[in-house]
Amino acid sequence: MDYLAILKSIQNKRGRASPSAAATAFTLPKAYAIPSDDCSICRESLAEKTDICVKREVCEILSVIQGNTLASEAGSFPSGTRLPCPSCRQECDLIERIRKPVTSPLLPDQPGGPLRDVGVTEADGTAATWKASYYYFAALRDMDTAGSPYGAADTELTIMGCHMATAIARRAIAERFPKTADAASLEAFRWDGEAERLRAQLRQNEAKITACAESLKQMTGEEIRSVKPQKPCVFAEGSNVWVSGLVNRPEYNGLDGKVTAILPFHTDENKTDTVRHRVALSVGGIVLSLRGDTLHPDPGLPTALQGHKPSR
Repeated sequence: MDYLAILKSIQNKRGRASPSAAATAFTLPKAYAIPSDDCSICRESLAEKTDICVKREVCEILSVIQGNTLASEAGSFPSGTRLPCPSCRQECDLIERIRKPVTSPLLPDQPGGPLRDVGVTEADGTAATWKASYYYFAALRDMDTAGSPYGAADTELTIMGCHMATAIARRAIAERFPKTADAASLEAFRWDGEAERLRAQLRQNEAKITACAESLKQMTGEEIRSVKPQKPCVFAEGSNVWVSGLVNRPEYNGLDGKVTAILPFHTDENKTDTVRHRVALSVGGIVLSLRGDTLHPDPGLPTALQGHKPSR
């Protein structure tokens, strides 16, 4: 992602929409079918694979695993901002990864987010449960979250750009949240593809900010206050926060709220071994009990973003 371009656009208050932001919403599939064909990239049999990436185009297109079978109902795709598929050269924002649990439990990684159960019909017709995770395209395109090769000034600018992009994405997630937070609406929001694209962008931004902050600390010896502490912390009552890292309720990730109470451990309201926080979300009238490691401090909307409206 070109953060300099983002900053320039925001500072000029152009509010220009990205190609993905204007795309039609889609629903993430809860079931997949593995073809018996060979992979069009590596030429190995897909039927023998237990770790497969599925490219999903946000223009209501489910890309079949073989890239050369892709077809676009929209006919064409904007270029210059998204990851081109190495096979079909079409671009995508969100990449679905499905993995078959084989001998040991699968572990999620930060950019891919919490693992979800999905049904898979394997190439031989066997019905099985695999695990799905979702990556923002930059997680595969940039491959630079391990550190920053730039100087301190450019690294600070990258962190600033990530924070601004995160603020825009979080606002867009809140606007997509269902007006009626009943069980059916929340389940649908969990599988909202555009919301998951935004959540995946948040995860990638978090990974990049953490890596850049560590790089900056090595260069300057100073901690970055805007970065989430590595150790879980206890937020004060009244603190503005946003949710990240919930595994069982991923539909709440990215939403902001306010801490209304601190819940000490081993009490009637919190029988766990860890201090928790009662958090009132800003949407849906929802109140959650959360650990500190699932919360980020919310510094508020940057001045440069005042008046900026996220595209739907």
